[in-house]
Amino acid sequence: VADRHSSRPIQGGSRPRRSWHQERVRAPAARAPSRNCARTCAPCRAQTTLPGNQHPLATTHLGVRPGVVSALPVDRLAVESNFFWTNTYNQKREIYLIDAETRSWETNFKYQLTDAVSAALTVPVLYRGGGVLDSVVKEWDNTLEIPNNKRNEARDDQYYIYGVNRDGSPFEWRDSGTGLGNLEFSVNWAFVPNEYVLRSRIGIPTASGTYGAEGTDIGVALVGESRTEKLAVSYGGEALYYPDTNVGGVEYREFIYGGFVTARYAFNDLWIGSIALLSSTELARIAKTPDFDLYLDFIVERKTPFGSMHVFVRENPTSPSETADITLGVGTTIQSW
Repeated sequence: VADRHSSRPIQGGSRPRRSWHQERVRAPAARAPSRNCARTCAPCRAQTTLPGNQHPLATTHLGVRPGVVSALPVDRLAVESNFFWTNTYNQKREIYLIDAETRSWETNFKYQLTDAVSAALTVPVLYRGGGVLDSVVKEWDNTLEIPNNKRNEARDDQYYIYGVNRDGSPFEWRDSGTGLGNLEFSVNWAFVPNEYVLRSRIGIPTASGTYGAEGTDIGVALVGESRTEKLAVSYGGEALYYPDTNVGGVEYREFIYGGFVTARYAFNDLWIGSIALLSSTELARIAKTPDFDLYLDFIVERKTPFGSMHVFVRENPTSPSETADITLGVGTTIQSW
């Protein structure tokens, strides 16, 4: 008996030689299963990007931003759009007065390169002006008996940013209206899959005036995560370097340090709730201000056929000496298939 494509006889019990087309057409190699924890952990599918410090003096630089370990599926792109509305009233007689409102529209482009590496670009558009929400915040503080630093004595819808630095030099910001902030580029590397991520960020100086610093900010964060089927807890710390320590006369620290912890709980396949605690060292060197700030976040996210939608509230649970009083946010995420 001879092979159809060869004159050589088939050896007893040996496998026939493959024809040329059998050699060329082979079954594709099986793809290794994804190590992305979002397949087995429901709260890991939360896609909301929490903001940094939204205080009027803080939007000029990168701020400590809470992070998570979970990621998108490989080769997926997600476009997230967030709108944050922040109201601030800080005052200490004859030293400083910061009475302003900021509105930030952030567009985040996130892409998962591999199971371990992802990249993101954030484009912020900022508004700074009078306090439209002043009366609402007064009622909120009075109802919950939250210290408001004599906010009730101030007139509504004012815009003032002036004061004295710790070295005695004065500052005053007159810029109001809308402007482009500094772009932010970040890379996440999961060096221990599903457990630890090293995040690096840079702030690209694209803003003008007091809407952003002129130097290139650098941030490095370490984020860890523990999870069950319904609950995911992220925690970590970040260090930031500011090469431009004077913006519009305000003196900033060269190095900022902060930490955060976030708990995400999946109520069902559609709804995810999150609570986050964020703190960092003092941002600006203004006289008679505390050495750190503290914020408490509440987020509710609903999955959609195209991604997710979410609402966000950030409250300052301490005396508002150099922290924003409240930040309200709403956003949506569209994810590619």
